[in-house]
Amino acid sequence: MSKLDLHLASTSQGLKQFHEDLDVSSITWNESLLVVQPKFNKATQKNALKLVLLNIAKYGDREILYSRRNEKLPPEEHNPQRISNKSILNVVDALSANGLLHKTTGDKYYMTVPEERQTSTFRAKEQLVSIARSCFPEQTITELPKSYIIFKDENKKFIEYEHNNYTLRIEQVMKFINEHTNEQDITLFGESLLPVFYQRQYLDYHNIRQTYPFVFNGRCYPRHVFIRKDKRPEIKINGEPVVSIDYSSSVPSIVYEVMTGTRRQEVALSKTPYEVHEGIPRAVAKRTLTSLLNAQMSNIRAGITGHFTNPKADQEEKEAWKKCQEYFNTDNPVDYAIKYVVEHNKAISQSFLQGAQHGQHWAWIEANYVYETAFFLMKELDVPMLIVHDEFLVPESRAEGLEDYMYTVGLDEFYYKTNYTGTIFTQEPVDFERFLQDLEV
Repeated sequence: MSKLDLHLASTSQGLKQFHEDLDVSSITWNESLLVVQPKFNKATQKNALKLVLLNIAKYGDREILYSRRNEKLPPEEHNPQRISNKSILNVVDALSANGLLHKTTGDKYYMTVPEERQTSTFRAKEQLVSIARSCFPEQTITELPKSYIIFKDENKKFIEYEHNNYTLRIEQVMKFINEHTNEQDITLFGESLLPVFYQRQYLDYHNIRQTYPFVFNGRCYPRHVFIRKDKRPEIKINGEPVVSIDYSSSVPSIVYEVMTGTRRQEVALSKTPYEVHEGIPRAVAKRTLTSLLNAQMSNIRAGITGHFTNPKADQEEKEAWKKCQEYFNTDNPVDYAIKYVVEHNKAISQSFLQGAQHGQHWAWIEANYVYETAFFLMKELDVPMLIVHDEFLVPESRAEGLEDYMYTVGLDEFYYKTNYTGTIFTQEPVDFERFLQDLEV
């Protein structure tokens, strides 16, 4: 499986338009009387067709992910040929109607969270692969430089920015991580997962980027993070099965360290953020704590309940919610979950219900640690891996001793220092005594 690469190009020189080295009139499509013949007359259609054919020429009959979402064109560094999603989906639909490829339509972007979203795909048939490779032989395909940073506002619109010490460091780190990863052989059920593209995605809240640029989110969403947990053990790196190494209580450990001084590596044992009550399974406590760090009082109950009752919820979480329901003898044990998580983690309760802005800042700190640690392990120890948020999937033979490095890689203040973290102490804390009294428990 591959993602549609918007940076592919051909080696033809002096083109006034991207499509000029593609002679559409000379292509023989599927001529069956049972299919619709594609027509590509406009320049925008021909540009999109060339991009699709370049991807098929490179990846053959592999499944290719693409977006059908109608959205504003991203800046040139993310879409060098200025080809819209609409133009691409029109090409895919036309080739599908001609019987040359198979397509699937993904989830609506507003109906699912990114980690659970299924993306639209297409897979070229043998005839289309032959057409693409006759138009663009392997030696004629090139790839333009990519940026490893995306910066968007609250409405998901791209923000133009100038580089600073932090962004230059991120470009350096992510370039190395991407290059090292794509030098490996990484497969799932025998099918290649390459190329992998890690791109840090940042948000701006309330237009405060002039004061605090690049301090929210910063996670990556390459396609392998959407592989279900029960399928990840089937991944192989350089022919070896993988094992998972992750940070225990990753984000909570950061919050505890900032707010109490307890070192991250000690939090899981001394504070046990998710071990809150015998009737609250770990999966429920974990989701509740995550929600408390990201939500506001007005939407905390609905957010937690909606997560566990969503038909697409993880099976483990569904079972955990059911156990919670049975223990407390109620259809909706959300108030019990909130009560016991808050009481158990009282030391960091000032960080609760402060909204998505602060929650995304904790995620930003976590992402910085994760990718600096990955950079160190790859560069200094030559460890191949896949990164899934706070988890490293590494070959079995390379796993021993790596946990010793998880908490020893720090963040150089020259790149990572920000005054925003300390603003959590100036926020008006929620009156949890009153809040807990209002809960229906």
